[in-house]
Amino acid sequence: LLFASEAKGILATGLIKAETNIQSLHDSMNLRYIPGNDTLFAGIKRLPPGHFMVYQNNEMKIKCYYDLQTELQNSQSQSNESEITEKLEYLIEEAVRKQLIADVPLGVYLSGGMDSSALTVFNRKFRPNDDIPTYTLEYNAECDELPDAEIMARHCNTNHTVCSVSADPLARLEELIWHLEEPKINAMQGFLLAEQVSKHVKVVHGGLGGDELFAGYKYHEYMGLLNSLNKSLPMGLMRNIYSPVSAGLNFLQNKLNLLNIEEYTRGADMLLAAGTADGYLIPRNAWDMNPRKRHSIYQSSEQTNNLLPVGRHFTKFFNNSSSFLNQVLMAEFHTKMINDLLLNDDRVSMAHGLELRVPLLDRDLVEFAFSIPAEMKLKKDVTKYLMKSALEKYLPQKILNKPKAGFQFSSYKQYQSGLKQKIEQQLTKERVAELGIFNYDYIDKILAANPSPKLRWHYFFLWQMLGFDSWHKVFVERY
Repeated sequence: LLFASEAKGILATGLIKAETNIQSLHDSMNLRYIPGNDTLFAGIKRLPPGHFMVYQNNEMKIKCYYDLQTELQNSQSQSNESEITEKLEYLIEEAVRKQLIADVPLGVYLSGGMDSSALTVFNRKFRPNDDIPTYTLEYNAECDELPDAEIMARHCNTNHTVCSVSADPLARLEELIWHLEEPKINAMQGFLLAEQVSKHVKVVHGGLGGDELFAGYKYHEYMGLLNSLNKSLPMGLMRNIYSPVSAGLNFLQNKLNLLNIEEYTRGADMLLAAGTADGYLIPRNAWDMNPRKRHSIYQSSEQTNNLLPVGRHFTKFFNNSSSFLNQVLMAEFHTKMINDLLLNDDRVSMAHGLELRVPLLDRDLVEFAFSIPAEMKLKKDVTKYLMKSALEKYLPQKILNKPKAGFQFSSYKQYQSGLKQKIEQQLTKERVAELGIFNYDYIDKILAANPSPKLRWHYFFLWQMLGFDSWHKVFVERY
């Protein structure tokens, strides 16, 4: 038995050779993270969250000690809005208070959004005389939130620092992958911010969790609309309407190389799958429910022809009588939250010796949030409706009512500023043949096409392929 907190510790023994888990790579190509307990390394698995393992007499047993869904079965469903908002305010406040214990200076990531602003407000409440350091990342992109962060810094009288970094996520890609141990698109920003903040403090509060618990994304609105459509139209009628559209769009895209209609093919496929696990997965980047795409992206081989669908990780969350939005939130919390968002936060912060705490994922707060019907969280088309009500007396209206901004780079702009050149240099026809997984013709088609925002999905594929190649160099070709 070999175990470590990182795969590097296992590989360093020399007893395990670094090899690619092709199924995990396929899952990652669909979701931009790896759900479940497998890693990108063949033969190395993760211990599931909320579980412990006993290895005795050459026998391994894994047992669950905490399961959110089991806990919720024993809890009372919440329905009184005024009582919910009152308790929610208390639980957020308590979550911050419980995570203030530290022997070293403690700061706050302050983006200017509602979640980080709430953390800053309650930090100030419990630390009235402290010089509270807050930090915002500036990387000269369209989603910079500097003005809003400065509003909150003045509102709470914090010692505010703007951390300016390069917006080029490719410059230190291999260094990032060394720490993450898998290619990721959405981790570089946190890596660069943690690097800057670690020069000042060793513990910091981050606002992860509010959007995932209380339906804070525009995406959650779309899921509600799709579910309503699914309920109002019989499934047979849905198929009669959208199946020919989906088939026609996919035919045009594949036969005529019309890469710029990807968003329309995805839209048709999503409408066809409304109210199902696939209806959740398609806007979450997944594509392998469409076999034509698999043949476009991969070389045909025994490995790639027998890949399992990524939906196998999600179907268990979409087979009960609760609302579709509630199923979406539960699925996100058990997959993306664990294997993407929390993994990113943990790895990129500790890469710089920084302890990142996430108060909004306090156990009491999480259990309470999931005892609330999902429809109450997204009310009158207002995302995070309940959380806004609970925090109304603490935050400026501009912060409460600001639209959700993504903390990410534009794949289209990145393609123009460096990704295309990097792909041409690194993913040559010879290198792709050496890797033996991807179809170079597909890469070549994207590179030959006129740059367009409508090709953003394809640029993300290039980004992931580049990330895998860098991972392969860092690990497989090293160990």
